[in-house]
Amino acid sequence: MMTRRLLAGVGRVNWAVPHAGRSSRPPRALAPQPSRGLGVWASIKGWIVADGRVLVGQDDAGNKYWQVPQRGEESARREIEYPTNQIEDIDFESVPSEWRLWSRGYRDDPPTPEEIDLSRARAAETLRKAAQIDAQDALERSRQLARGELRKVETS
Repeated sequence: MMTRRLLAGVGRVNWAVPHAGRSSRPPRALAPQPSRGLGVWASIKGWIVADGRVLVGQDDAGNKYWQVPQRGEESARREIEYPTNQIEDIDFESVPSEWRLWSRGYRDDPPTPEEIDLSRARAAETLRKAAQIDAQDALERSRQLARGELRKVETS
């Protein structure tokens, strides 16, 4: 699985997306923390294991949305996990706009399935209306051409 924000050096790619007012570099919490008498393994383990990662939701395309609490920060980091590891197979357009807004911090609560369905219905209705307007426009243009009000322009 490919995750948008991932630990560098753990076999994953860092797909950091700058958030409003925040830098795109990985947070300090991802760096190995000094252990208190537990040795090097404890600090490395704390870095590799994604402790506290909470699955917030999943969409129809198989994308998973995670929230990772950050030490010393009020807000949690938000991640998108795509259903494939191959970068060329990832469909970035498959992420619904409501989840994009949530992942970038523009909305506090994750979207509900009802919100996503309503948004899809609105988009389908908009496309239907646009097709209807195009058909009416084409009919009106053909009528104007027939009456001689317009003349056909040849393009070369």
